[in-house]
Amino acid sequence: MSETTNDLVDTTPLPIDQATETPTTETPADATTQPETPPDNSFNSKAVQKRIAKLTYEREEANRKATALEALLAAQRNGATPATVPHDFDQQVKQTAAQMRAQEAFNEASNATFQKGVSEFPDFQNAVQSYELIGGLNDKRAFVEAINALPNGHVVFHHLGKNLGTASEILEMTPVQMAIKLAELSGSLAKPKKAISNAPVPPAPLGGNAAPTGKDPSKMSMAEFMEWRKSTL
Repeated sequence: MSETTNDLVDTTPLPIDQATETPTTETPADATTQPETPPDNSFNSKAVQKRIAKLTYEREEANRKATALEALLAAQRNGATPATVPHDFDQQVKQTAAQMRAQEAFNEASNATFQKGVSEFPDFQNAVQSYELIGGLNDKRAFVEAINALPNGHVVFHHLGKNLGTASEILEMTPVQMAIKLAELSGSLAKPKKAISNAPVPPAPLGGNAAPTGKDPSKMSMAEFMEWRKSTL
């Protein structure tokens, strides 16, 4: 009976790798490396939209500056006052104020010239109106400003109103040439006219050193005048 039992029980030792299980080491969940999130390069991403907005603003700003520059150049070519850029409001106010002050000073100077002319020349109003025959002075501000700057501008203005040929030549000059010509004319009109003496010609003095008979003393040389003077004493 005992022999039968021993036959049924297998006492052969098992191999080590079959008898012992190798423990499995588990990695903690918090130690697992998380994959990096790739950047969002889609069209609707914040970075792309921000960049598009910046480029759009820069392009629009460049267009505004180009438009303003073109308007300025066009105004300068046409001789008109350029429109101020809307966002430059403070500068616009300063420019407008300066233009108003300049216009007021121009009007005051022109009125002063007119009043002097009317008070000195009875036909001054006619001289003013005569400029209409050569195109008027509405677009000849440089001419009027140069007249106003002269100490005897009303005299020059009246003279040219009576001499429209000379006035026409001056009005065709550049502002610098015009100012020079008017200054010259002002000086010539300011010089007192040489008085003509009504005194009779002095008789020819007697003596060998006498001056030639009938010679005007004002036309004598210094030596002749001295001799003539001595002979008359």
